[in-house]
Parts: sequence; C-alpha cells; structure tokens
Amino acid sequence: MPDISKISSAFADRTRAAVCGALMDGTAWTPTELAGFCSVSKSTMSEHLAVLKAVGVVGEVRQGRHRYVRLAGPEVASVIESLASIAGANFPSPKNYNAHRANTEFAAGRTCYNHLAGELGVRLLQELSAHGYISAHLQVTEDGDELLRSWGIPHPERLEGKPCLDTTHRVFHLAGGLGSTICTRLLALSWIERTHSNRCARLVPEGRAALGAAGLSLP
Repeated sequence: MPDISKISSAFADRTRAAVCGALMDGTAWTPTELAGFCSVSKSTMSEHLAVLKAVGVVGEVRQGRHRYVRLAGPEVASVIESLASIAGANFPSPKNYNAHRANTEFAAGRTCYNHLAGELGVRLLQELSAHGYISAHLQVTEDGDELLRSWGIPHPERLEGKPCLDTTHRVFHLAGGLGSTICTRLLALSWIERTHSNRCARLVPEGRAALGAAGLSLP
C-alpha cells in the first residue's frame, strides 16, 4: 500500500501551500520571487523548496547561473487542484479594491496549470458539450474534430479530456491533453489574454466573435 504520509506532510505548511498555489500558473519561478510572494526570507524559502523537491512536488530548471522552480508535472497539479477543491478555506485577502478585483478576475477566468479554469473554463466545457463538440466522456466528436482543426489544432482525435473540479465554482472544467491543447491554442491565437496576474485570463472581443461563430457563448 502506498505511504502518502511524507508527501502529505509536505503540503501541511501554509508557506509551502502558498508556493504550490503560485506554481499553479504553470510557469517557472525563481526562489527569490517565491520568497517575495510568500513574504519569507530567501533562506527560509530554500528550506521549504527542499522539502517539496524531496517528495517530488517541484522540480528545478537551471539556465546559466539562474535556478527556477516549477511543479513536477500535471499529475502534481491535479493533486493540488483536488486538494484545493475540498479545502474549504482560503488565504486571507487584504480588504482593499485591488485584492477584490484580483479575486474577481481569478474566479472569472484563469489557468489551472495548463488548462482553463474559473467561469471561463467551466463554461467552455459546458458549451463544447452542449453543442456536441465533445462527448459525455470528454472525447472529441466528428463535429469537434472539424472545429478544432479550423482553430489550427492537428489530430484532435488523439486528444483526451479529463474532468477537473473547479475550486471556485465546484463544478468541472476541462483538463487533460484536450484541455491543455485548447488553452494553449486560444492563447496563441490571442483570443484569450493574460491579465495583470500570470494566472488570470480573459476572453477578448476577437475571441468572443470567433468562438461565437461556432455557437460557443463564453463569459
């Protein structure tokens, strides 16, 4: 039987939990950036990263003299998102306009590691399903194959979708290879853009028009 005690203990610290949340944007951060984000010293952050690295939660990317940290892979991101969906608590936010705006944007649309989440991701899954572009098992249909090819996605029939429970809306959004590829392509087409936060994303008018042509109505 798998012993999950060590990896569970790695998550059982508020600073390490905050690190995992930051890395859910799918990008690589420097230890200094993470220390600033979590309001701890560089030496303290190094200790936390050593714990997460030891159990395989994060990995290092070195480029010249610089060291970057990112989640070890989509499986780890899936575990973090699943834990977040049942956590029932959030980190306290400052009671000011900027924090309120950031929280609103986070719930409206964001990337969950490498796919779309928030209301944007939830509605995407609902619309693709309602219009018959994906099946009940999140597989691409014939109509979906034609649509995704028109977006410039090759071999859509090889992509598999997976449900991912959204932390802010408590219903599923689209993950897996299918969700990741769609997210990457919509960003590449500039139909969706990042906002002031790397993780928040929103649909732009050109994207709304292009998706609307396929019958997809997204927020």
